[in-house]
Amino acid sequence: MDSVKDADFLFAVGGGKAIDTVKVVAVELDDKPFFTIPTIASTCAATSEAAAVYTADHNFDGIAFVNHPPVHCFIDADILVEAPSRYLWAGMGDTIAKHYETLMSARNREQVYNTQLGLVLSSMCSEPILEHGLQAYKDNEHKHRSEAFDLMVMTVIFTTGIVSGCMPGDYNSIIAHAICYGCATNEETEKHHLHGEMVAYGLLILFIVDKQLDELNRWLPIYREIGWPTKLSQMGLDESYIPQIVEKAVSVRDVVVSPYEITTDMLAEAIRYMETIEC
Repeated sequence: MDSVKDADFLFAVGGGKAIDTVKVVAVELDDKPFFTIPTIASTCAATSEAAAVYTADHNFDGIAFVNHPPVHCFIDADILVEAPSRYLWAGMGDTIAKHYETLMSARNREQVYNTQLGLVLSSMCSEPILEHGLQAYKDNEHKHRSEAFDLMVMTVIFTTGIVSGCMPGDYNSIIAHAICYGCATNEETEKHHLHGEMVAYGLLILFIVDKQLDELNRWLPIYREIGWPTKLSQMGLDESYIPQIVEKAVSVRDVVVSPYEITTDMLAEAIRYMETIEC
């Protein structure tokens, strides 16, 4: 539209997909300045330089990057607390993975100041959720803006965006997101389950593949309490989908930067192991 082309700047209002759409448009219009106004606390889209791109049939296609974060992000927690709690619920699941995925991607690699800063800050993507996530979720369910809720809003939208900006693009995600994109190849799963929900499940697979069983056991009680998926069936899948999930997972760029090669057999074995755990 000519009105968009002629605009001095763009406003991205909504959830992650809406905001990412505006980011891509801004890049295509000669790097037009843009502002973000998130209406749900479900991703760091409002503060990060990455944009998830999907095909016309809603399959994940890749990540595009803008040249800078938004000029400004307007966060109004009074709006966010009125949003359905499932968005914060999924956002926290996505945010936890930021800590573990950046640590895994950066392992055994020389770090510069920015990546060192990102790795240190990444713990603030997980520990506040471990301590206060359940309370924030309950408060959101009752539309009650609390200290715990505000903390989770900043953790999901802002802290994760800072970490993302500190790390090179390929350091920002690995197994958890790859598994998410694999699960989303099933049309019904992609339609009825949120990005962060599937990433939360993928993080469990990361723990198993990377032999972080202490972290798996530390988080499983929280998963049970808050209701993040621990089984394929909770995302409308079963073991017959495993080949489809892992083939997609090893095809995306997320697994390019890894301390070791990630194979379909490795992922499939971890998924099957997770199916045997009583949760």
